[in-house]
Amino acid sequence: MEGKEFKLALKNQKISYKKANQLINQLKNKSITQAISILSQITNEKINISYRISNTSKRSCINKIPKKSNSSYPKKAAKILLLMLNILTNSIRLSNKQTEDIDCLEISRLYYIKEIKLTRLGKHYRKIFRAFGRVNYIKNQKCSILIRVKAFEDRISNIDAYRNIQDHIKPFWFISSKFPFFWP
Repeated sequence: MEGKEFKLALKNQKISYKKANQLINQLKNKSITQAISILSQITNEKINISYRISNTSKRSCINKIPKKSNSSYPKKAAKILLLMLNILTNSIRLSNKQTEDIDCLEISRLYYIKEIKLTRLGKHYRKIFRAFGRVNYIKNQKCSILIRVKAFEDRISNIDAYRNIQDHIKPFWFISSKFPFFWP
């Protein structure tokens, strides 16, 4: 098993660009297990993402404090990213014959998120007609998400070494005239 890259792209997703971008910034360079735990906690509203604006920089961070005025629960983006990570772990497991016997949880420990790209697509305007001839224009946006996942080189080499040891320890059966016996 070598350190391959896997990628998955979803296009034309109706999610908020600002909220999804804050969430994606928290997931970069994390292992898949850490990313899945963060995303599941966001969907269950246990943690939120606050958008801090300071004099020097704009940045977002994860909070366990209940919702403040400048924080959000980007549930829709979190559900989409959870689905994408589950699809990626299953495709990694099924892509190689060596990894078919490994759990998806073990695979998610071996790989990390190398890159996540969020791109804005075209805007769509729709109208809501109100009383007395007034019209509210609502702007909708679509985004596309690209995730690239790569293996941790040291963890993969440890798995390969473990597999080589297991191959040498396989039991040998010697058949004698009376009975077969196990030889380690």
